[in-house]
Amino acid sequence: MHPRAAALIERLGLEPHPEGGYFREVFRSPHRVQPKDDRDERSALTTIYFLLVEGECSRWHRVRSDVRPGAGRGGKQAGGGRSSRVLAGSPDDGGLHPGGLYGGTRV
Repeated sequence: MHPRAAALIERLGLEPHPEGGYFREVFRSPHRVQPKDDRDERSALTTIYFLLVEGECSRWHRVRSDVRPGAGRGGKQAGGGRSSRVLAGSPDDGGLHPGGLYGGTRV
């Protein structure tokens, strides 16, 4: 593992993510919403730090709720590589990925 990635994992307190990579939840809204499907009530918004290190990939998965990925430091700064994201569906022009898309990411 690249030393910068290892340092970020330690400094940010990241844990292994079930779909690959590392994460830590940094915000959970106190407001609750009821999705219009078979899911239970949930927080209106959560925010996480997420890191994939060079050579890793997140498993192919379906995100059922809208997601707005953000980019912090990545690529060469975190591991010397480039990342790519594959989505089955089309994100809108504002960077929002509507719920129901399948996707995965690799570095």
